[in-house]
Amino acid sequence: MPGEAPLVALATAYEAIVGRALPVAGMKLVSDANLIVRAGGFPALRYGPSGATRRADEEYGSVADLMRAAAVYAETIRRYPGLVG
Repeated sequence: MPGEAPLVALATAYEAIVGRALPVAGMKLVSDANLIVRAGGFPALRYGPSGATRRADEEYGSVADLMRAAAVYAETIRRYPGLVG
């Protein structure tokens, strides 16, 4: 499977659901993605609902952000080569 397939699937799913191009950026932060890359030996992407309050004493997010992220996840799976027949 081509190395760009996960990003292409996510980007096209995001655009289909949200109606605009996926903003792509590198970030200096800690997440499990670095563990997946190192231990699993395959690429990882980070995507999810708005994280405006992450690492705050009280983390929260909107239901709309969560629902949008869930729809993008489902569409990404549908578009990912070889996962759905």
